[in-house]
Amino acid sequence: MRTFERSAAWMLWALLLLSVVQRAFVLGTFGFQYIGIDDALIQQVAIDYGNGIFREPYLYGQNYNPMLEALLAAPFVRLGGAPWIVLPIITSLLALLPFWSIALWCRRNGQESAALVFAAMPLFLPTEWGLITTMPRGFVHGIALLGLVPWIIHLQRPGLKHGLTSVVLAGAV
Repeated sequence: MRTFERSAAWMLWALLLLSVVQRAFVLGTFGFQYIGIDDALIQQVAIDYGNGIFREPYLYGQNYNPMLEALLAAPFVRLGGAPWIVLPIITSLLALLPFWSIALWCRRNGQESAALVFAAMPLFLPTEWGLITTMPRGFVHGIALLGLVPWIIHLQRPGLKHGLTSVVLAGAV
């Protein structure tokens, strides 16, 4: 059984690396090449956030979702990163975070097969999923929050566990 655990650990890290390589390909061929009007707006928001300008709650006359992607990208944009490069990377990481988090949680809890399944999921999702989760649209941060759930449900203090679960799930919605 020890051999399976060691092999599963290598396979898990290989799958995580493959998902990074696949996402790098999607970013290079699509995410860094094309932008829409929403992308341009979120890029401007990242620039504004990087300069300390916050225009909430009605951002540029629109009632948008919270701009977490722009907020996470703002320090990198402030340091000179191109927003059309930084934002798709942040969006991609947020989209992959729950798969990686749940896979690592399963591995930590001795569920090697489940860890491999979760690590492989991004590789088997349709191309359209890769494309839509490369474009900053303000919805992947809800997906990313779901990666916290397995870690929270094993907290020992019931009040903290239920409170954090409620906050995370409400934020994801």
